[in-house]
Amino acid sequence: MEPSLPLKIAIDGRCLTDHYPGIGRYLFNLLRALPSAVSDAEISVFVDQEGVNTRFDFAVLEDLGIRLMPTRAAIRGLRQQLELPRELERLEASVFHAPYFISAYPSTCPTVVGIYDTIATRFPEGLPSMRARLGARLGTRLVVRSARAIITLSRYAKQDLAETLELPPERIVVTPAAAAPEFEPASDQEVAELRRRLRLPSRYALHVGTNKPHKNLDQLMKAWSEVRAFKESRCALLFAGAHDARHFSVEKAAERLGFDDVRCLGSVAEEDLPTLYTGAELFVLPSLYEGFGLPVLEAMACGTPVACSRTTGLPEAAGHAAGYFDPEDAESIATTLKRMLKNPVYSQALAERGRAHAQRLTWRRTARLTVDAYRRVAA
Repeated sequence: MEPSLPLKIAIDGRCLTDHYPGIGRYLFNLLRALPSAVSDAEISVFVDQEGVNTRFDFAVLEDLGIRLMPTRAAIRGLRQQLELPRELERLEASVFHAPYFISAYPSTCPTVVGIYDTIATRFPEGLPSMRARLGARLGTRLVVRSARAIITLSRYAKQDLAETLELPPERIVVTPAAAAPEFEPASDQEVAELRRRLRLPSRYALHVGTNKPHKNLDQLMKAWSEVRAFKESRCALLFAGAHDARHFSVEKAAERLGFDDVRCLGSVAEEDLPTLYTGAELFVLPSLYEGFGLPVLEAMACGTPVACSRTTGLPEAAGHAAGYFDPEDAESIATTLKRMLKNPVYSQALAERGRAHAQRLTWRRTARLTVDAYRRVAA
């Protein structure tokens, strides 16, 4: 019997830039875990040689034996439709994984595509223009037509994608994500140093993410007006992450409401995030929709109690380790936050359950499930 040929995996890594912090973090952590999950594979990754990247250390990937293939084909350009299929043919790739749905649609090998939610359909106002909305709709349609399998991160997202895109559920594979190994409790000294460097208050609740409409930050600000009225639960509210001027402005709302305890930090360096989480009294995610909700696990891994919406994919990410609320009810949000801020015993119990929950989810497991999808479509 002839020996089986190695699996030749080609992955579109052009989202490993500062422009795609969420999908980029997902892919970088998956790539770090892939070599240990599949021993009989050659892994090649297309990377954007002109993209700004201050977040992801490509040398780590090369040290793991992953082959980096620089390309000038823009992730949203037409050039990729010619260049990437040619490269895939030259590599004799067994499978092509596009973690972002706007990618090449090659016919030279079986394709696995990541689609993590239906936010573009449910919240089209989050996209910058009608052209972007049409592009997202067309891109999704082309992906659905060309992909052998679609990867998503929760059972909720699988069901939603199957219904919204009219897909057979067996074409959708669930590969839950995990917190990266770097997310662990920081020392008191590290927290004090970050507090000094970023001039952070002694007590703060934290939100990490964008201000797109589905993030529901307007309801969080309404809830905060009730939370801050109770002196025994008094602390600041910090927002970390890039905010788009086209969407709800936390800073303008704080100014209008006279809140002097609300602050936007903007984008925070990757290496500072674990310490920022650790120093928080609690982490809050009031989203109306999340396909999964990775920041929830990152906060839990750092030993920070989590409050989040009881909706969409978030209960799968947070399990039984979060304080839940109705994201469309500001009073429900406020009640949960006040309970956590006023009751340290309850918050500590959530933090301990959260850390244990986060430790049960690993990127090695995510990689193993992803490789199973590769093998299925390659066969």
